[in-house]
Amino acid sequence: DADKDSYYPFRYNGEGGNSNRFITEKQCMRNCSHRADQLFPMDGKQICVLPREPGQCFGHYLRYYYSPEHHTCKPFYWTGCVGNGNRFLSLNRCNATCYNSADKGHEDHSG
Repeated sequence: DADKDSYYPFRYNGEGGNSNRFITEKQCMRNCSHRADQLFPMDGKQICVLPREPGQCFGHYLRYYYSPEHHTCKPFYWTGCVGNGNRFLSLNRCNATCYNSADKGHEDHSG
């Protein structure tokens, strides 16, 4: 829903419909959200510096996010909708995406 800058999962049965259906949240938001670059940056490593975003729904799903402050992936509970790309299904996926790479482009090179 571009007006609400959100997505809504639904079951597609393979008949009819239109092109407003995507396999992943990332695909949906990259195609429809005016905040796509903030939520799901094209450079995958940039998602690792996004803040933890629990979402705006009522679910309780264990996920992992990368904490630049602690230089590690940490668990959190996602509510099931909205949020950003710094959300991973597993600790392994979080580490594979972010560990040892998220802070390299954001080091302080001053003085």
